[in-house]
Amino acid sequence: MISRVSRSCTCSRLKCFGAWLRCILCTNHAQSNYSDYSARLAMEKAREKELLKRLICQCHITGCTNKEIQSLLRPLKFIHIRYIQRTLKEAGYSTLQRRDSIEKVKIAINIELHGSGCLLGYRSMWHRLKKKYNLSVTRDVVMMLLATMDAAGTTQRKSRRLNRRIYLNKGPNYLWHMDGYDKLKPYGIAIHGCIDGYSRKILWLKAGSSNNDPHIIAHHYVECVRCNGCPSILRSDLGTENSLVSVMQPILRHYHTDSLAGPKSFLYGRSVNNQRIESLWCQLRKQHADWWINFLRVWYQMVIFIFIYHTTLTLPDIASVALFRMN
Repeated sequence: MISRVSRSCTCSRLKCFGAWLRCILCTNHAQSNYSDYSARLAMEKAREKELLKRLICQCHITGCTNKEIQSLLRPLKFIHIRYIQRTLKEAGYSTLQRRDSIEKVKIAINIELHGSGCLLGYRSMWHRLKKKYNLSVTRDVVMMLLATMDAAGTTQRKSRRLNRRIYLNKGPNYLWHMDGYDKLKPYGIAIHGCIDGYSRKILWLKAGSSNNDPHIIAHHYVECVRCNGCPSILRSDLGTENSLVSVMQPILRHYHTDSLAGPKSFLYGRSVNNQRIESLWCQLRKQHADWWINFLRVWYQMVIFIFIYHTTLTLPDIASVALFRMN
């Protein structure tokens, strides 16, 4: 009996020991699997972080700002500006905004001063350098360079400076200003334009052989109304070229119920009081048209000279002579 009892106790103890050993082995196996998964996850995170750092540095090298880098990487992962600055600092790059050298800026300004850019002030020149030449420079630097490289033009622009007047407009499509520009008409270029008084959006700006034909002005008006809607008020100067538009605008506003519907939706006025479009013509003259007027005047004089004296100059020769006389 004793031997049987001891044998049964021994078997039960062995069974318990086997179950305990299997439990330990399963636990160790699960722990090893979890540690492997954690290691793989850590490796993937490190790889993703390294890739993100390389992308940030590459975007910075190409000239992107921190906000532009954030926008470019947003589909991949949202990152804060502070993280971009810290990454660039760790990589040895300057976190300040990229600025181009003064020599590059001087070369670009010199190119512009030999063309229509000689009419630009420092603000307009700064915008052109930024958009056309992709240069990063402050406006103060552009103002200083223009004052030294184009002293006569700077003095002339300062003498034309006017005091701003107050202009009131209720909103988009409330008041459109329409007018023609005749300064280039002696050379066969007639310009007509229209601008929204509130947003200063140029609704149309067309160059052609004539800006006095009522049918041409009516065509520009109809095409613009199809795309942008009908304005509450349309203002223009006294002239026969606006005869059709002055009839069409009240017809389109006939069934409206506001206080400006019908005949009140079209206004005639003096050219000096048509402020928005006259301001556009002033900017056009300062930035582009003045240079082209001088160029075409010299060109016209050379053509007359050839016609009178029957010389053998070609058109490229005439253009080069005109540019030489202007500069």
